[in-house]
Amino acid sequence: MPIPRIREYVELTKAGHHTHEQRLDLLRRHQQEVEKRVAELQDALTTIEAKVDFYAEYGAATASDDLWLDVPTCTLSTTNDTRPANHYPVTT
Repeated sequence: MPIPRIREYVELTKAGHHTHEQRLDLLRRHQQEVEKRVAELQDALTTIEAKVDFYAEYGAATASDDLWLDVPTCTLSTTNDTRPANHYPVTT
């Protein structure tokens, strides 16, 4: 929980029992934020685990130097635009 919210919680606690609902609301919002972060981290972990499995299997089967030989190449525009490639807008 960010420091400002902790301070808010402490102030509400000091203010007395009548702030019970406000404290409960603050804690529920924090719970939702933590659950969202956990889900995001779980997605990232799943991706990492898949990559680790891939490299473990591939490394056992062949030399890693050959890993990307069959991957299509990608070229950037020859314009004078100096933005990185991932900065260009995606069109669908």
